[in-house]
Amino acid sequence: MNILITGSSSYIGKNLIQKLEDQKKNFKYIGIDRNKRSNKNCRVIDINNKNLDKLIKKKIDTIIHLAAVSSHQQSIREGSKVYDTNIKGLINLIKFAKKKRVRRFIFISTEWVYENNINNPIIDPSLYESEYSLTKYLAENILKKTKGITNIILRLGIVYGNNPKYSSTIDKICKDILDKKNVKVGSLKTARKYLHVLDVVDAILQSLKLKKSTVIDIQGQKLINFKKIFNTFSKIINKKINIKEINPNKFSIRKQNKILKNKNFKWRPKIDISTGLKMIYENYKKRQNMQNL
Repeated sequence: MNILITGSSSYIGKNLIQKLEDQKKNFKYIGIDRNKRSNKNCRVIDINNKNLDKLIKKKIDTIIHLAAVSSHQQSIREGSKVYDTNIKGLINLIKFAKKKRVRRFIFISTEWVYENNINNPIIDPSLYESEYSLTKYLAENILKKTKGITNIILRLGIVYGNNPKYSSTIDKICKDILDKKNVKVGSLKTARKYLHVLDVVDAILQSLKLKKSTVIDIQGQKLINFKKIFNTFSKIINKKINIKEINPNKFSIRKQNKILKNKNFKWRPKIDISTGLKMIYENYKKRQNMQNL
């Protein structure tokens, strides 16, 4: 199987490629990214390039589409460019897929298509407060209406772990603690079903086995609040953590009670919060040791 991975130098992209390199299974991949190459199998190509079919001449069986403006905060920074990447880029990829007769398109979406109505599987775009949510919703529907391609849409929860830039919430908090910076949170009661990036990678690889179009919610093991995270991390580093709680009674809890599943999709999250935090700590120490060499 030949796979095209867009956004190959992204957070998830790098972890996915590392897994593919480690497994050495019976498929090959090409990675593209507008910013930089991850390795010799990746190339610097923008998904909006009109000559994708000429630049990528190999036969492609599956596209794993990671390239995106991938958060509300980033969509604010990018402004109208969010539509260039998340919508125009997708349309250009679909045109490429049709020319290359690609059979399967795996699209990485987000739980934020539910916005704040996460307990209702019926999506209401009128509730959107973010252009990130809106563009992901529009992209899903464009893909669903594309004929001749099996479209697999994975709606991810809040991802953390193995983040070299420490840009995800949990990774950043852990780094701030280890760097001895002051750590502030709104409320210790704020909770999410956090999802480790290696579980995300596993879900993507499992979705390669699906033969029919589907939408699946990809969530972490269970609801975890900030208090649990800090207590667990304190035990891991064997140190008391001082946290400043700004708004104790103003907390946010995101828990989907109605999760979209697929009976042929056998994935389950494996990495609990304790294991995930230990991995963050170990990776932090490795980077510190490398910097000190």
